[in-house]
Amino acid sequence: MYQSHFRNTDELLTSLYYYVDQNIQAEIDAIVTELSGSPTIIHQLVYAVLPLIYDKRAFFQILYSGKINSTWNGFMEDRYSDLLLPLFEDCSRMAVVIPATVQSKVIIHEFIGLVSIWMNQDEPVLPEAFAPILIYALNNSASTMINS
Repeated sequence: MYQSHFRNTDELLTSLYYYVDQNIQAEIDAIVTELSGSPTIIHQLVYAVLPLIYDKRAFFQILYSGKINSTWNGFMEDRYSDLLLPLFEDCSRMAVVIPATVQSKVIIHEFIGLVSIWMNQDEPVLPEAFAPILIYALNNSASTMINS
């Protein structure tokens, strides 16, 4: 069936990725443009994006399954790295320089991982119930969560 519209399965998957992500990317772009540097940006992003993800949860449950996950993660990194880059500056922590590009990709993969956990539940909770968990995880390091 896909061969009548797409040259191969990679082209089909890429088309699906753009379809699933189109409203989400536009929302993130608008919020990053408007709130860059604001301390409320994570909160705003989470509450704007989670309902969009939840609305397409059937697609996301497939995308976050083991077989497609790696190509989806690469798509997300490519699509969002430059978009989020203005939120970061190269920084030095304890004599370690962390480039802005690395920081951007860490946030993307952290978000992907947390949404994957959410979408892989048999019955994903509503966005309003998951949002505080996501915000807490994005605002706190792994060591903070382990030690609390």
